[in-house]
Amino acid sequence: MTHKLLQINPVVRLNTSTGRIMKEIGEIAVASGWESYIAYSGARDGVPSHSSQLIPVGNKPDLALHAVATRLFDAHGLVSRRATRQLIRRIRQIDPDVIHIHNVHGYWLNYPLLCRYLQESGKPVVWTVHDCWLYTGHCYYYSAARCERWQTGCGHCPQKRDFPASWLFDRSARNWLDKRRAFGSLERLTIVPVSDWIRREMSRSFLKDKEFRVIHNGIDLEVFRPEAAEGISAMQEIVSLPFYPTGGGSGRELVFAGALVQTIQEYVLAAMESERVATLKERWINEKYDKRGKMKQICMAREDLAPSVTEDTLNACLDEDFSVSDADQVDEVYLQEGLNTLVSYVVAPTVPEKGSWCYKMLIEADTHTIYYFARHKITDKKGAGFLPEDLKKLASRR
Repeated sequence: MTHKLLQINPVVRLNTSTGRIMKEIGEIAVASGWESYIAYSGARDGVPSHSSQLIPVGNKPDLALHAVATRLFDAHGLVSRRATRQLIRRIRQIDPDVIHIHNVHGYWLNYPLLCRYLQESGKPVVWTVHDCWLYTGHCYYYSAARCERWQTGCGHCPQKRDFPASWLFDRSARNWLDKRRAFGSLERLTIVPVSDWIRREMSRSFLKDKEFRVIHNGIDLEVFRPEAAEGISAMQEIVSLPFYPTGGGSGRELVFAGALVQTIQEYVLAAMESERVATLKERWINEKYDKRGKMKQICMAREDLAPSVTEDTLNACLDEDFSVSDADQVDEVYLQEGLNTLVSYVVAPTVPEKGSWCYKMLIEADTHTIYYFARHKITDKKGAGFLPEDLKKLASRR
């Protein structure tokens, strides 16, 4: 009898980490004689080529209603009952031997309803934990906020306006209880953290008594491998990108960390194949904007603008595809992987001092590709953030 694997995750695009992980797991399953299925949010993704059978779940009205309930009532993961029942019907039809969950957050599923079915079905569930949303009352990372409320019950969430943002109510204490009840009810659950750090954190969570097996995300050893010592002198310098500002971060660095790592990896591969790329370094990034920037929307955070940017400058540079919003809205566009959109990210000291550096980037939300990179030294006239000349340069190339 053929075994069946079902994976669950909101996105399947191969330029996302979970999308690629699921594809490769599915390929291994198929090569081993299994049937492989992947359930994903039909409102958020297209249909890439796959060896697994793809199951779209929900539609755009479902996603929109879920987003509204999240923004107003902090009810992320508690809507989408119709879409979740649709998924449950397909699970019953497929009758998988193993259900492998990656993410249920993402405006597409009702996790109490899904967990109730999973517990009643008795199916073995493997849950790969890529972030911390599974065991907190709201956030998906808490380190930047130095918050430890998730260990005892949440409430008065310091990151209420961060993904998945709630503009009105703070339901984090109740969310924590709902998650403990729903996820804790799964008796045949094996949790797979992707790092030792998440495993240690979860040992202090309400899921501490579950079975754990750490499986680190892998790398391609045909690409990333040790070189002989005699080749060290010929190695090219890797493109230099900032991550964490001096004086402490705002939490945004956790949002954009993946894009920085991805860009460095892409640069290494390109530099290995082209000596020209190896000499360009950061200029290699800006070639993307020069070639394709005019086809993209730009969503820039007001907090990422230097003090010298005036309303006259904005009026001269902005148009219907080049807009300014607050940082929470910009980060939300990125986290929701808005199509064909570049968002701003600035790294500068918390208390800017003359002579320190400010780094400015535009990052594509759906591919996490950096399209624009620039830096300047902070002076009395040039504060931290995108300068008027940056905005004029970006506008002139559109």
